[in-house]
Amino acid sequence: MYRVYEKYSTRTGLRRIPQILLYLLKLSIVSFLIYIIITSFFVTSFSIGSVSMKPTLENGDRVLVSSLNYGPFIPFTKVRIKVQNRPQRGDIVIFKPPYIKNYKFPLNILEPIVNFFTLNSRSLLKDAAGHRIYPYMVKRVIGVPGDTVKIKDFLAYIKESGKSVYIRESSLIHGKYHVITDFNPSGWKEGLPFSGNMDPVSLGKNEYILLGDNRPESSDSRSWGIVKFSRIMGKVIYRYEPLSKFGKI
Repeated sequence: MYRVYEKYSTRTGLRRIPQILLYLLKLSIVSFLIYIIITSFFVTSFSIGSVSMKPTLENGDRVLVSSLNYGPFIPFTKVRIKVQNRPQRGDIVIFKPPYIKNYKFPLNILEPIVNFFTLNSRSLLKDAAGHRIYPYMVKRVIGVPGDTVKIKDFLAYIKESGKSVYIRESSLIHGKYHVITDFNPSGWKEGLPFSGNMDPVSLGKNEYILLGDNRPESSDSRSWGIVKFSRIMGKVIYRYEPLSKFGKI
């Protein structure tokens, strides 16, 4: 009787394995759908992976990004729900830089799945050398549609639509922020990228100039140009890690 009971118990355990796997699969699917709804229509979390926004945001900081501010995208599509708000000077935003191509099937389906299971720390995208790249950047909005923007010694000067004079960025952007400008390597020419200078650029409809606060160490509009509104995913609203810096950005 003992052997019969032992054999029966083993088979019962084996029969339960598919049930457990099916339950875990259902749980994963439901969790993923909830994740897609929350991140697409409300808020998502990002980890800062560079020093380009120092001292405002440090490498390793984790932030919350609102999808509602500029209008959320319908999941797996390029369709955006229209709202009245648009990015304003001084906003810190998450966006896809111009050199990242828009997702096509099946990448537009697989990429969110990878983001979900890796907590937005991995991507399927690769650069020309075959290295994995992350498709999003974080920068500050400096120029908005109608502006003409130029940069001298790492500082931006803005001529607003209908105006005839350039005004330093700090006089037009509300709120306090610090721009790092210290960069004097020997032999570095002004015309090279990251030199701190940019010829005047006039912005049309839905076009923006985005710059990092740490200008000498930021890859931004100085090197890859304007950013279309359709590439701006959301506004950084809160930092929640480290806890010592928790609060509104």
